[in-house]
Amino acid sequence: MIPIRRAFRGLVVIIGILPGGCGKGQSNDAAAAAEIRTALDRYVTAVNQADDQILRDLWAEPERISYANPMQRLRTWGELQGFWQGFLKNGFTRRELTLSNVAIEHAGDVGWAVFDWEFKATQADGKPSQSRGWETQVYRRTDRGWRLAHAHYSVPATPPPTGGQPTQ
Repeated sequence: MIPIRRAFRGLVVIIGILPGGCGKGQSNDAAAAAEIRTALDRYVTAVNQADDQILRDLWAEPERISYANPMQRLRTWGELQGFWQGFLKNGFTRRELTLSNVAIEHAGDVGWAVFDWEFKATQADGKPSQSRGWETQVYRRTDRGWRLAHAHYSVPATPPPTGGQPTQ
């Protein structure tokens, strides 16, 4: 037979790990989603301004980066900063990231945002550039508010040709 005190302690632990906690209500859910959206909006500002200081502040642990894009996986602040400055800041004279179909969820101290993005820019050589894709960002609640723990983005793949014979 389990002592009552031990059983109660186990129940408290289970209730504490349920998504969103018990009894917190929709107002706390809405507040967490709004705070994550504010962090996401700061990310958009960081991209549009190619501002690596805003970006650094957005990370939960700036020295432990988890950032995956179609070109590479980045694991340190130095790698992300190099990508940010080399590709984003020096590669374009104008940047405009817009988001659509944004869905934000959270469970306790972890949250995520999934969205479609469109990036319109002017390359350093003056040529226009446009790309679209999808992104997932994972956030963690910290003593500084919601901060990025992981970002992964993808661009659409070219579909295989239809109606023809497969190439060998």
